[in-house]
Amino acid sequence: MPNVTTQPQPERATIYDVAKAAGVTHVTVYRAFSGSGPVAKSTLERINQAAVDLGYRPNRRAQSFASKRTRCIGLLYGMNVPYFDGAYSSLVTEIAGELERDDHDLILMPAPGEPSTWSHKLADRRVDGCIVMQPIPLGLEGVVDELKVPVVLVNVDAEVSLPKVLNDERAAGRVAAEHLVGLGHTDFWFVRPKYEHSRHYSYEQRQEGVRQARRDAGLNPELPVIELRDDDQLPELQRAFARKVNSDTPPPTAVICYDDNVAYGVLRDCYRRQIRVPNMLSVVGFNDLETSERTCPPLTSVRVPAAEMGRLAVHRLLQQLGIRGDGDDPAGMMSFVEVERERSSLFQPSLIIRDSTGLPA
Repeated sequence: MPNVTTQPQPERATIYDVAKAAGVTHVTVYRAFSGSGPVAKSTLERINQAAVDLGYRPNRRAQSFASKRTRCIGLLYGMNVPYFDGAYSSLVTEIAGELERDDHDLILMPAPGEPSTWSHKLADRRVDGCIVMQPIPLGLEGVVDELKVPVVLVNVDAEVSLPKVLNDERAAGRVAAEHLVGLGHTDFWFVRPKYEHSRHYSYEQRQEGVRQARRDAGLNPELPVIELRDDDQLPELQRAFARKVNSDTPPPTAVICYDDNVAYGVLRDCYRRQIRVPNMLSVVGFNDLETSERTCPPLTSVRVPAAEMGRLAVHRLLQQLGIRGDGDDPAGMMSFVEVERERSSLFQPSLIIRDSTGLPA
């Protein structure tokens, strides 16, 4: 029978080994891995690097039992199936990635209907806290107040006294209109989708921003608001250009679309009707989706900083949990404004100018 030599197994690294390598106490390492207390960012980086170098992996089950925390964060929304298209895709991707950097998992938590149908998910402490997205669950504030669950709302401007991370949608509308006015446009429309369900707060606020920019420029603040049909048809546009020769009412020289998806529909309809963009009509969208630089022509769009909003929402929630301190916010953030009375962090939009806008015909 052949001789079999068994190689001795290397000893498994312990929390004390990580502490020694990182130059900190084992209590600090425990806090870093369990989330039971704040740890400076530079210290956390040293601890994580030491753990990688030593091949140390903390026992998550034991940590959860000892700390009474799940290291799971719920993504709460008031519908059965989440809507993760467009800007929401960047938002959710960044939320999950930022949580992963702190060794937390993101759990989808649909919350349709009355609180009695979903509040038990929070009462059972399946998650340590929640990030809430549109549409906001019914009775959220009462449930949060009763159960004392840490919560941050992201991209939801609801009438609740809970922390929020938002995009300044009025400023977004104003930026789009100021760009067109600066090019010399005075006659433009606002094109929006026909929403049958609960509207997002940006639905009205972007229009308000456009009207304010027109008012500031000395123009009539009111402008036609047109709804794009489900088949991407905009018959009002065809009629406006058809009567151009025989009418004292000129067609619009530009349209501001509620979002990039609506703008894509307008671009398709202009192509069908041989309305050249931007020679005959300038088009502006919102959200600056990845596909907007690949349309024909590439779409001018107001960028919504969805990824930065997701990162800050996670940061604010982890601060409530005591995992992150009250010091500097995550690096690389775009500018945002703290509105203390509304408990809101308000991001400022930016305009990405491409080839779909130009001087009026």
